[in-house]
Amino acid sequence: MKMDWKKDNLVHIANSLRAYYHLPLFHKSDEQLDQWLQERKPEQIIVLLIDGLGKYQIEQLAKAKGFLKQHCKRYVETVFPPTTAAATTSFLSGKYPCEHGWLGWQQYFEEIDEHLVMFLNRSYYQKKPYWQPHYTYEHVAVNSLVQDCLANEIWATEIYPAFRKGGVHSFKEMCQRIVKESQSQRASCVYAYWDEFDDCMHHYGVHAAESKAMLENYDELMAHYFPSLSAKSALLIIADHGQIDVTCRCMVQDEQLMRCLRRLPSLEGRALSFSIQDGKHQMFKEHFQEKYGNSFILLSKAEVLQDHIFGEGNNHPLFTSFIGDYLAIAIGDEQLIYDDSYAVKGSHAGYTKEERMIPIICFQKEDEAKK
Repeated sequence: MKMDWKKDNLVHIANSLRAYYHLPLFHKSDEQLDQWLQERKPEQIIVLLIDGLGKYQIEQLAKAKGFLKQHCKRYVETVFPPTTAAATTSFLSGKYPCEHGWLGWQQYFEEIDEHLVMFLNRSYYQKKPYWQPHYTYEHVAVNSLVQDCLANEIWATEIYPAFRKGGVHSFKEMCQRIVKESQSQRASCVYAYWDEFDDCMHHYGVHAAESKAMLENYDELMAHYFPSLSAKSALLIIADHGQIDVTCRCMVQDEQLMRCLRRLPSLEGRALSFSIQDGKHQMFKEHFQEKYGNSFILLSKAEVLQDHIFGEGNNHPLFTSFIGDYLAIAIGDEQLIYDDSYAVKGSHAGYTKEERMIPIICFQKEDEAKK
């Protein structure tokens, strides 16, 4: 399974912004975005990352003549796995997951013998906070685009949902804050992140009426508010991944699989890291292929490293420990979960195009005036 990281992808988009602000580049930039920015030379770039807003979502759920489809320039690949922890960190850092070390929702830390949810610093299987605050952020530390801008005396700011102090409580408020930042021109770089759409699809499914209504509402709000952006601002709307509807299968019910494991799986339900007991590798591979081979590709650690599944560059010191002995990558619509308490209706992190392809949506007020 080969990954072609020379194709246009999210890391190249990230490095285009770094190039525009004259920050150090870690990989090549995206030529088309470079050209768009150089032609317009905006005094402010606003990036709005809508979690889960993949190509599939825009094609299936967005309004036919809405803001999203009207201003979508093209689609590119995200990183692998196509999931929030890996992709948002890649965008903010300009690096691939193998470099920054954020590979999935939950990762296993050998030194503390614990599976931690990366963003929440919580034990994934015990479902409680880890006793040492900020452990994941301290041990897999990453500099963001905003931090790098500020370190180079470029004023930058972030807008997040209300799970962060001072965050917004609705997408309408998100749009209002973006317009306010644009009109004030206080920050040269604005990064805004919104998570509600992804959560909705996890809960109801991609094609549910609730998911479609939510995206249509977003379209209407963007069409209403974003024409009020300053002509000196350039708006870039991107995503971390798409989603598909999934069928969940409980691993705890598979006694033979569980007997092979040295510890419980980590990363994602559609990109699982397995660590296997000594002497049971062949049994695990044969059983996994027989039971799950139609829906998953199973790669050894050596194959993962050889094929650069998680990107290119200098590997993070903890990278090889995070990927375990084998990586199972979903190619169908199945998701492996520990038990029913982890079930979802929509998901991502697998290798389908619906999960991997994301939009590049560009808007500047002067473009509207030319129509």
